[in-house]
Amino acid sequence: MNATFYEFQVSCIYLRQPNMKKIILTILTLSLFSIHSYGGHVLGSEITYKKVDSLKYIVTVTKYRLCAGTSMGGSQDLLVSCTSSGSSSIKTLSRVAIQEVKLHCTSNGSECSPENTRINGSEGVERHIFRDTIDFSSSPFSTYENCSGNIRFAITECCRGSNINTGGANSRHYNYAELNLSMGNNSVDLTSDPKLLQACSQPVFYNLGAKDAIEHDSVSYSFEYPLTAAASVILYSGTNYAYDHPFEVYYPGSLAPPYCNANASTPIGICLDAATGDLTYTPTNCNEVTSWVLQVTEWRKDTSGTYQIVGKTRRDVITATSSLGPNNTPTINGPYSYNICEDNQLCFNITTGDASVTVSSTTISDTLLMSWNEGIPDASFTLVDSTARLKTGRFCWTPPSGSANSIPYTFTVEVNDNHCDISSKTYRTFSVQVKQNAETTVNVTDLNCGWYTISSQIDSSNFVGNPGYLWTILDSNSNTISDNSIAYFQSTGVAVSTLSTDSLKVQRAGKYIIQHTIRNTPLNCSQTYYDTINLGTLATTLIEFPKDTIICSGTDFTLNTTTTNASSTLHYQWYANGALLTDDTATSLSITNFNSDTAIGYKVIITDANGCTNSDQIIASPNTPYQDTLVSSIEACQGVSIFFSLDSSLQNILWSNGETTFNLEITQSINLGVQYIDSFGCAFSDNSIVDIKELPQPNLIDSVYCGSSASISPGNFAVYNWSTGSSASDITINTTGTYWVHVADSNGCQNRDTASFQFLNKLDVNLGSDTTHCGPLMLSTSAIGTYNWSTGSTTSSTLITQTGSYSLNVSDGTGCYSSDDINVVINSLPQQTWADTIEYCSNSLVTVTSDSFSSYRWNTGATTRSIQVGNGPYSITFTGDNNCENKDTIYVKLNAIPEFSLGADTTLCGTTLTLSASGGTSYIWNTGSTASFTNANSSGTYWLQRTDQNNCSYTDSLEVVLLTNPNTPTLTRANNIITSNQTGTHIWYKDGAPISGFTQNTLTINSIGTYTAVFIDSNGCSSDLSNTVQKTVGISDLDSDQISIYPNPSNGSATVQLHGLNIRNVKSIKLYNSQGKLLNTTVKINGEQIDLKWSSNSEILFLELETESSVYRKKIVNVR
Repeated sequence: MNATFYEFQVSCIYLRQPNMKKIILTILTLSLFSIHSYGGHVLGSEITYKKVDSLKYIVTVTKYRLCAGTSMGGSQDLLVSCTSSGSSSIKTLSRVAIQEVKLHCTSNGSECSPENTRINGSEGVERHIFRDTIDFSSSPFSTYENCSGNIRFAITECCRGSNINTGGANSRHYNYAELNLSMGNNSVDLTSDPKLLQACSQPVFYNLGAKDAIEHDSVSYSFEYPLTAAASVILYSGTNYAYDHPFEVYYPGSLAPPYCNANASTPIGICLDAATGDLTYTPTNCNEVTSWVLQVTEWRKDTSGTYQIVGKTRRDVITATSSLGPNNTPTINGPYSYNICEDNQLCFNITTGDASVTVSSTTISDTLLMSWNEGIPDASFTLVDSTARLKTGRFCWTPPSGSANSIPYTFTVEVNDNHCDISSKTYRTFSVQVKQNAETTVNVTDLNCGWYTISSQIDSSNFVGNPGYLWTILDSNSNTISDNSIAYFQSTGVAVSTLSTDSLKVQRAGKYIIQHTIRNTPLNCSQTYYDTINLGTLATTLIEFPKDTIICSGTDFTLNTTTTNASSTLHYQWYANGALLTDDTATSLSITNFNSDTAIGYKVIITDANGCTNSDQIIASPNTPYQDTLVSSIEACQGVSIFFSLDSSLQNILWSNGETTFNLEITQSINLGVQYIDSFGCAFSDNSIVDIKELPQPNLIDSVYCGSSASISPGNFAVYNWSTGSSASDITINTTGTYWVHVADSNGCQNRDTASFQFLNKLDVNLGSDTTHCGPLMLSTSAIGTYNWSTGSTTSSTLITQTGSYSLNVSDGTGCYSSDDINVVINSLPQQTWADTIEYCSNSLVTVTSDSFSSYRWNTGATTRSIQVGNGPYSITFTGDNNCENKDTIYVKLNAIPEFSLGADTTLCGTTLTLSASGGTSYIWNTGSTASFTNANSSGTYWLQRTDQNNCSYTDSLEVVLLTNPNTPTLTRANNIITSNQTGTHIWYKDGAPISGFTQNTLTINSIGTYTAVFIDSNGCSSDLSNTVQKTVGISDLDSDQISIYPNPSNGSATVQLHGLNIRNVKSIKLYNSQGKLLNTTVKINGEQIDLKWSSNSEILFLELETESSVYRKKIVNVR
């Protein structure tokens, strides 16, 4: 079927007649209804069921249809399955009712008439109800009779709307309910209308109105995923959207899910109360269309006491959020939970609120509609005033005996503001916890002689709470007995007991009521039980004296008894405050000279021949003097009157001063006594010592002062209060005027004196307090006059450089003078001993250390004695042991360390190695040489300390190993074989030229020439040249005074200096290594010098110089 889209613009205009409500123009767009109009499309659904018998259930499917859409068929397929087996069957349900769901105000009338018809432009919604019975004892559903999981009732059809913009658009609609068949269940009824449309930026208070009035199971509420199939969920898209957060809602500041606050003035987040199902939030996306599911899960204890899930009911709906015009969400006020004891009536009022809105200067005040879902069947709910704009509902319920339950009873209240065009509804759940009454069994057993045993027996297996017991004895008029001579409990001695079991003694014949209250804290559902006892003839004794009377001290009196109903000889025994009075066993008791500070209880007990007892008691209280009459002593100050007053009920008053009046005034010290007789005829006397103290006498004298200030004092007292506000014993004044002082002595007596003071001059020399100063101190004064210092100075200031006592006297023209002295201790300033500039030889920061002081503060912020520094100025403030502080600045100059290298450690064949360096101003070798070079003539460590122009030194060293080969070969010839006396490697020469390929100690010669050899030892060192064999041309060693080679040792270059030889006679110059290999050599002739350059490792080289007449060979030590 092709998809058709609908979107409606609705305009309503209502004119108000007199005394009628004016409803202004409201224009709104209902994006909820801009959906596909498929024939089977639903806006939402839920499935419920009711138990007929153990295996027969009536199942109801409720679907919600948009009246502007395609009509809905008259039947509904229900998929029945077992969650543990996966098998399923289909049951077709028939439609039994169509109801309109009102989204608009009641004055709009029906939006869906005729029903189940496409009505273009309609904004109405219908509820279609399908129902039938499923018998699990009959095929095909009998296969699920023993289902170990839950029975699932499900519906599925196409499709959800394409305008859903939070996820799941155009997906299939799948919904289900579950039943625990083995335990049996009636599902909850969802009594509230579905939430299909809501106003953005307006709080939402919603509740499913789940009603379980049959089993009263425990229920919980939760968000669940909308489904497209049994195991396929709709996934949400967009920020913060999820199955448990299906709306974009109000979050101020940095708040974000899962935070919520349902009690905020504007609810924050999405708050779902899992126990009551109350859902609170404030939607903020005015273009939102979303699918969401609320699920009610029912729980019940199995036979083992473990809670099991007995049922699930889901409501799956599509909700649109739009700007619905000006309106306010109505409110239902709390409290929302109550508790009550069984058999007690609970009544409370539920009030509502709804703020008016003003549009175009018109105020709209909606009149609310209020109802409830009858969640507690035998309770009542009535409107206090059905005509009021803001309704108040009154709920009343008396839970019957046996209705106590740990699971609260709940009901849901709905308030509809009936606002035009779109009404706003609020739902709230109220819970009532019914508490179990305290119950017990009361037993009363007659033990004869007026004794009874009483007991309260609870059933501990069924009693809830902590038991508490209260017994009370009442007379026949239900008044509590206060006289224990009539009746008392053994545990307390009075007519009240808190034990579960006790003994009761009744001492007077008659009818009595035993009242027992059993409590069960903290439930506090107490119950009261009553029992009646009738006590017949009983031997009874009474003391013929007032029960509680006052006795004057020293009084004699007798307690007589009257005994009735005595059937045998009686025994009497008297007690005083519980103590047995020995030998007092007569029918009366005589008291002589009564004198006691406390009340005395006199008691008589009679005992008959059967051992039965009876008793009576009176209380004799001593009479106490009236108000304890007089205080023992009173102190007052002169000028104060002391008043004594006696009660007018006293008689024969006589004061020690002869006065007989009730009231007496005393103004002088006196030892006062009084005698009187009180209203009981008891005579009393008392006395009081009255001590009247003299006033203190402060003394201020009018005075004239020559100076800038003066100290004045009134004398020694305990408290002072000067006109200056001071509370000191003396004050210093510096202004002409009148001063007063108010004083109090140690007795608290007060007096005052006043005097005038004049200052001729305000000279005020003040050198300050004695002081200790670091370094010289300048003493000065601001006073103007003639100066006379103890130092001899006559100016206003003087410089102090030594410790001592110093004084100054300043006088003016009036002859007034002022002076002051001061003790001065001069401490020397601490000093640093370093130079102004400090030089260091360092390539990095150096440590500068201050002289030792008690504290340090560098300009770098450091407070240590030593700091790391570089080039530049540094200042330090330092404190000496005398706590004197000084400051000094130094300049730090860092000179680079003149590093150099003598080269790597060297091993060579030879007897001498020349070591050299340059760039210094002085040299110290470990050989003792102070030149820039030295000769290493033996193996060992050689070091050089080189110092530059900054006097900075650096030392380097190296290891030198000098190797020699003393084994010069001796050659002998036998025929054509030349043999060396040395065994090992040799280098053979013919005519001075090395012979390649022959290194043994023998050589076979085949041509004429001159042959020589050198021996190479294991270190690679060459021996001196051997003797010659058959020398055909002259071969000479170059005399040391004819040729020199330098430097030698060398590092790749050397100069050959000829002495007395003509360089033009040199035919060739060749250089060989120790293996006889000819090296590439650069030769440059410069006058009588020959400059050589080569490349070779560290070894002995051989220079061969050939002239016209001779061949010369010399060693060069090459060091690398």
